[in-house]
Amino acid sequence: ANPAGTDLSGGNTNDNKLYSFVTNHTYTFSPRVVNQFTFHFQDFVNSLLGVTTNPLITFPGGIQIGANTNAPQSTLERKYQFRDDISWTTGNHSLKFGVNYINTMLGGFFFFGAKGYQVSFFDSPSTIRNNTNGLYPQGFATPGAVSNISFSDGEGTHDQKIHQTALYIQDDWKVKRNLTLNLGLRWDANIGNLPDQTNNRTIKILQRINHPRARAITGDAEKLARTTPSWTEFQPRIGFAWDPSGAGKTVIRGGYGIFYDQLFQNLTLFSLTQSNPALYQTALTLTNTAVGVGQLPTFRCGTDPLPTPPAGFSFADLAVGGFGRINDPDASEPYVQKFSFGFQHELNRRMSISSDYVHTLGLNESRVQNINPRIENVCNPLYPGVPAVPDPVRCPRGVNTRLFDAAYIAAGLPANRTEQINMIGTTNRSLFDSWTTTFKYRTRKMLLNASYVLASSRAWGGQPVASYSGNGIATIPENQFKQEEFGPTRLDERHRVVISGVFNLPLGFQFAPILQLASARPYSPTTGVDIDGDGLATNDRLCSGVDPRAVFAVRGNSTAVRTLNPRGCTQTRVNSMRTGFITDAAGNIIGERSNRFFNLDVRMTKTFKFGERFGLATYVDLYNLFNTENLNTGGRLGTSSPATSAASFLQPVALYGPGFGPPVGRPFTAQFGARFTF
Repeated sequence: ANPAGTDLSGGNTNDNKLYSFVTNHTYTFSPRVVNQFTFHFQDFVNSLLGVTTNPLITFPGGIQIGANTNAPQSTLERKYQFRDDISWTTGNHSLKFGVNYINTMLGGFFFFGAKGYQVSFFDSPSTIRNNTNGLYPQGFATPGAVSNISFSDGEGTHDQKIHQTALYIQDDWKVKRNLTLNLGLRWDANIGNLPDQTNNRTIKILQRINHPRARAITGDAEKLARTTPSWTEFQPRIGFAWDPSGAGKTVIRGGYGIFYDQLFQNLTLFSLTQSNPALYQTALTLTNTAVGVGQLPTFRCGTDPLPTPPAGFSFADLAVGGFGRINDPDASEPYVQKFSFGFQHELNRRMSISSDYVHTLGLNESRVQNINPRIENVCNPLYPGVPAVPDPVRCPRGVNTRLFDAAYIAAGLPANRTEQINMIGTTNRSLFDSWTTTFKYRTRKMLLNASYVLASSRAWGGQPVASYSGNGIATIPENQFKQEEFGPTRLDERHRVVISGVFNLPLGFQFAPILQLASARPYSPTTGVDIDGDGLATNDRLCSGVDPRAVFAVRGNSTAVRTLNPRGCTQTRVNSMRTGFITDAAGNIIGERSNRFFNLDVRMTKTFKFGERFGLATYVDLYNLFNTENLNTGGRLGTSSPATSAASFLQPVALYGPGFGPPVGRPFTAQFGARFTF
């Protein structure tokens, strides 16, 4: 847990065990044919256990004590790898071909949220403690002082067995003395990488209703039972290297290839956990709307026993109003098509320059889709075009109606049989283009490298793989490919300069600096209010054409923010901002901050010689030498504070710790060391 927001009871113990054994055998059939066989065994267990089973107690502002929401959890990975490679040289061809098989057992457990009780208060600890003569006469034990109590339990295991199989053949063909072609073909199959969804509780519910989207998802039983994403992962590769003059000073190179990756199992296992005999889910939720008002008007924290789940609650089925989690039956594995072209030239014996262009198209990338969103744009009269009295059949729960509610009722189920349903699919794609130029200079006493990268990273949803942040970036199918959803990714650094060197100085000193300078990454100015009516406000952005400064002026006032960003508007393009604001003590904007990245690291070494055999090298490493505050508003989609947050809307924030961003993650730091050689 964040050490700034919790006490020691929110911590955990971490136990890691790794066993690895590798053996190989090389056999020479002839001077031209060599075979190498490799066997690798690996066993890895990670256990993250909480230090308390007491309830998680939370307060506004991110303050929490008690159980760590990230614990308990465990990961097990056991692999048996068998690999055989043959190298065969014949004429102008250097051939390689082989097979690779990995038997992988994955297991463990996790709980996406607090396991056990979570108790939330209306106000901060200091407010409650200092208000015993007013709203909280009995302090934390004041009846009705808690805003919410929930209880979650069940099974969070995720066991899989995967058979990773690969075949390849490659030929490095020297067509001429100054021209070489690289030709290859690879095939992969990740057998068992997809969870079987025939027993997924959300799938079983969707199979009972008559709705076009539900039928499209559940209509093919063979796809639901599928455990191998694809049997056709053929990956051709071609490359060339050409020396136009034949003098060995210039090479022109290029290539094209298809490269497959695996499905991100940290996402697909969410569906797997809803096929367990017992499901991890929330069995109890009780809420107060104000102190002493609601479902817990007399509850005294620390005095009264915690309420228990309702009688007859079963963890064997998804509870009414539960959160559904499935995988897209059409999910496939992500891959990229990569094209590159460039050159390298030796200017003289000491200097060289190279320049390369790379284009990458990412396909079948992961995306979280909310397939059962709220449909306020149909059922809420505050949205444009919605009648004052919406259709009661289509909108049985009024503004809280979700897409499947009417179909649930028609099937004899409660309208809220499920709330949000997340479907992990592979519908996303991204583009990345980079042009890298590198200069190298070398003498007997120095080595200097300097590079410049001009790059552009774009994707639907603003992430190159729009996956990991889960609910926070879940989109609905209707919005996924809107024009404004395609834009620069959170990793888009348009310019980057890196200069490094090693300088041998007199008296045995060596000086080795590395300087990095990069332009600002983009981020999305989020509103904190639901613009499109899907029930999620985490990734809703300012309306197109709205001046962020105007929103900044009313930050923290949700009514004023809503006035500037009305429901149903066209949102600004994803990751449309790269600068933050600088404010005075009164909170007024007095300038902009570029959010660019700058860092200088230095190592200074002094070597002492003792005769011909012994040496002692002492060194000091200086990280972030100028103590530069590298702020980063684009660490992930949604990092920018919502407009409803008065304190920090559009303020640059650090990704790692207070004031220093990646990749350094620290202020000025010194490290001393020594190395003895003999």
